[in-house]
Amino acid sequence: MNRLLEIKDLSVVFDTPDGSVKAVNNISLDVDRGECLAIVGESGSGKSQTFLTAMGLLADNGRSAGIINLNGSDLLNMQRNDLNKLRGNRIAMIFQDPMTALTPHMKVGEQIREVLDHHQGLGKKAACEIIREMFNKVNIPEPDRRMEMYPHELSGGLRQRVMIAMALICKPDVIIADEPTTALDVTVQAQIMDLLNEIKTEIGAAIILITHDLGVVAGIADRVAVMYAGSIVESGEVFDIFYNTKHPYTLGLLNCSLSLEKKIDFLEAIDGHPPNPNNLPNGCPFNPRCKNVRDICREEKPEIKIKKQNHSSACHFELGVK
Repeated sequence: MNRLLEIKDLSVVFDTPDGSVKAVNNISLDVDRGECLAIVGESGSGKSQTFLTAMGLLADNGRSAGIINLNGSDLLNMQRNDLNKLRGNRIAMIFQDPMTALTPHMKVGEQIREVLDHHQGLGKKAACEIIREMFNKVNIPEPDRRMEMYPHELSGGLRQRVMIAMALICKPDVIIADEPTTALDVTVQAQIMDLLNEIKTEIGAAIILITHDLGVVAGIADRVAVMYAGSIVESGEVFDIFYNTKHPYTLGLLNCSLSLEKKIDFLEAIDGHPPNPNNLPNGCPFNPRCKNVRDICREEKPEIKIKKQNHSSACHFELGVK
């Protein structure tokens, strides 16, 4: 085991005119070299915010507490200059929307050259050669021509590949991919997932995949952490999450997803809506939507319980347990 990133007891709170909003509530997780950890859950569950905090991209009205350790470096307490040396070099993020993540008035080649210049001090000629090789690796055709184009001149799939190339260009230890296949057609989605899988194997990077697509999770992830209302409610190896589900919310997500194994006439939606993080319900945050709710669920928040190695859940009445 070669642990690269460890998050322990992380909390993230935003101060707003309506009060303090708890976006992330005391979560702990880790990822090893050559491993893919998928983070799944509905929008607003705290998935992206957890790792934006790890990247030092917390909004001005946000504050965090806990530990985020990148192979011996304490990211939460690091000075900005030191953090800038790590971002893009040892830890990189593929953002959800490449159109807003890329600088619109700069050619894409120039943007990636900045990364190489900042972290490796490479001149233009050497940098262009590395970018050309990376563009070929991520299947960007005509790399020399593409380097001279602006983001708006590229298709959504090519912009996403540019973001992936930028994240990989310095061969980081940890790659955070935030919904990397959003708004892409299924063919391009499959190509991007295959590429991430190759990277995980070839350079031994740890990949954190933030997604709502359980089909993608099944194809690439080694472990899964399920988040709801800022907390991890279940985590474990992919097989256990899919076939030995313990938490009702995880089961709800699975029932909402299509599968070749399912022979059903309709998908079963989860009743209700995610709670307002500014006003979480008492007890288990999932209790207003849970079909198995009992009195204790409304009164006492369940703690994470480990049922077997690498599989844990936070539920008073776990599925399959009598």
